[in-house]
Amino acid sequence: MKTPLGESIVLKAGKQKKIWLMGVSALFVVLGFLMVFAFPDDALRYTMFFGLMTVVFIVGGLVDTSKGARIVLTSRAISGGTLRRKTIPWDNLGEVWTGNETIEWERSESGRSKAISCQTPYGPLGRECLHNDRQVSRQLAIEWIEALRDAPSETERKALIRKFRRNAPKT
Repeated sequence: MKTPLGESIVLKAGKQKKIWLMGVSALFVVLGFLMVFAFPDDALRYTMFFGLMTVVFIVGGLVDTSKGARIVLTSRAISGGTLRRKTIPWDNLGEVWTGNETIEWERSESGRSKAISCQTPYGPLGRECLHNDRQVSRQLAIEWIEALRDAPSETERKALIRKFRRNAPKT
């Protein structure tokens, strides 16, 4: 789904989330070393525990901050997701809501018996616009998605995207 540079909004994980991920991972490593030195008899057990916790935490954080977890808004569709990226045309987009540190939306088609939903991580630190690195809150992202969904034509969606890109929130 290639679009001209000015006709899309890409919401990526913020730098704060990556810094937080690295800080907490370093904390796990330091705690692991302290536990090994404090209790040398159980060194293997503590090394395995803190090593496993660090790996699980880093992998989980990398999934949330990967390129695949970006939300892309174009004049034709919205795409997002974490492990299974889904693209849904605006005409088929149904309800949009927030979950526990996520933004979720569903595809509404009358011919399908099962609705397709998409869940993308969107923590309290928010996300950044790729084109200008400004923070976008979860509520503002939902307002943008709903405005694009409710726009009657692709031309109006392009105009909205240009407006949102110009008037990005100030930090």
